[in-house]
Amino acid sequence: AHADATHLVANTTKNEVLKDYPVATRRSFSILRLFKIVFQSVAVFSDNEEILRPHLQTITVTCLRSATHASSPSNYFYLLRSLFRSISGGKFELSYKEVLPLLPTTLNGLNRYHAATDDHIIRNTIVELCLTIPARLSSLLPHLPLLMRLMIHALSSHGADLVNLGLRT
Repeated sequence: AHADATHLVANTTKNEVLKDYPVATRRSFSILRLFKIVFQSVAVFSDNEEILRPHLQTITVTCLRSATHASSPSNYFYLLRSLFRSISGGKFELSYKEVLPLLPTTLNGLNRYHAATDDHIIRNTIVELCLTIPARLSSLLPHLPLLMRLMIHALSSHGADLVNLGLRT
C-alpha cells in the first residue's frame, strides 16, 4: 500500500496529470477517484494514516502550485477537498501536525484564488477548503482575519452545507 500511494503521488505531482484535463474527462475522474479511495481508506484502516502522512505536504503544495497554472484548477481543489475531508475527522493528530506548517501558505493561497476567480463553483469549493482545513481551532485562531471573509461568504451562500460549515467554524 505504501508503494502504491508513493507511486500515485509521485506520478501525479511530477507529471501534473490533472493540469490540462477538465473535470469531466475519464482520465481526470479516474485519478481523482483513486486519490479519494486512498484518502478514505485512512478512516477505515487507521494504519493507512502512517502511509499517507509523508505525502500530505507534497499533495497540498503541489495542488496549490499547480492550480495557478492549470486550465482547469478545479481538479486540484477537488483533490484537496477529498484530502481535507478524509483527515478532518479529528482523530488524526499526526496528520494535523504534518499540515500545520503549511497553514499560513495554504490559507493565503486559497484566499488569493477566491479573490481572483469569478467562478461560483470554484469559489464555493475554496470556501469549503478553508473551512475544513485539517487543523485544530487553536491553530486557526491566529489566522482568523483570513477566514472571516470566507466565513461570511459561507454564511451568505444558498447551500446548506456551506452555511453549516460557516456556523461550525
